[in-house]
Amino acid sequence: IKSIDHKFISSCGIKEGDSLEKVKKISNNELKHMLGWGYYIPLSNGWFAKFSSGKDGKIPLNSKVDWLFKSVYH
Repeated sequence: IKSIDHKFISSCGIKEGDSLEKVKKISNNELKHMLGWGYYIPLSNGWFAKFSSGKDGKIPLNSKVDWLFKSVYH
């Protein structure tokens, strides 16, 4: 499930465009990587924040959330 409303805000306060730094502080989770797909952080409310990969696979703290999603597999 992927949010399509660019104004959607998860119940823990994360939205599209928030920084990796903010998401890490609020979620208290580390960035995870799924080969061939990208980077994401699990949020406390069952949602995940998705990030695009940076240069050489490194994601700077000012990277922005691309979208929020839920997965039936996690």
